[in-house]
Amino acid sequence: SKRSALKRAKRAAELAGPQEAPSMNAASFHDIPLRLYIPRASRTRQPKLSCHNTETLRAKIRKSQPNENE
Repeated sequence: SKRSALKRAKRAAELAGPQEAPSMNAASFHDIPLRLYIPRASRTRQPKLSCHNTETLRAKIRKSQPNENE
């Protein structure tokens, strides 16, 4: 959630105390580390490769890479 990230950044800026800062007391765009703006791909898209479904994983791999043995 972007909003909570922004809140967190503002709070961090408040805790850090007054810097020679822009007139706004909220954190400006450049004070916030870029990684807060980058969505976590791991959370959204890829399901975790769990060790529970190794069989289905092996089957998928088998399908995607045809064996030279066969």
